[in-house]
Amino acid sequence: MPLSAQPCSQTSPPCVLTSQYGNLRQSWNGNETVLTTSNVGNLTQLATLTVNTPPGSAGVGSYNPIYAQPLSVAGITVKSAYQSNCNNLTINQQPACNMLVAVTAYGSIWAWNADTGATIFSRTSVFGDCGPQATIAKQTDGGAGTAYYGGILATPVIDSTLSPAAMFLTSLCKTQGGTVECGCTKST
Repeated sequence: MPLSAQPCSQTSPPCVLTSQYGNLRQSWNGNETVLTTSNVGNLTQLATLTVNTPPGSAGVGSYNPIYAQPLSVAGITVKSAYQSNCNNLTINQQPACNMLVAVTAYGSIWAWNADTGATIFSRTSVFGDCGPQATIAKQTDGGAGTAYYGGILATPVIDSTLSPAAMFLTSLCKTQGGTVECGCTKST
């Protein structure tokens, strides 16, 4: 029998929709009631979640770090194409799940079912905001600092009040002309 889920709220279930738990950047969830100093040692790993290895990553190996804070959305419904791994909850008679989202330096966006560890979707960010044939900026391009890839280095923001919910993110990209620019993307 599917579980019921509450919409994202400040209390239960908590959501992490931007860096450091919210716009105040306090880095803590003041509504936490389950995790305490006495039971923190009892945590267990649910799953090992992997991200893609950049193609042609000679000299880098399988290095595709996650610099941005992972985000979580409680009780989200997704498009029907992604429902096979996001259906262990029910909201308004629709399949739903608790979703964990991470972005990588190579520019990938990954979403997993936070309860099962199953991949809901993954894709390499669209760099269309930088123009046609834009690619991921590399350190050698002068725009990624010390990171080999400069895809998505900052924590995105998820706006769950929109219908459908949307994630906004910034990424470094190299244009067809060779300049490194910052692109802003809305992903639904």
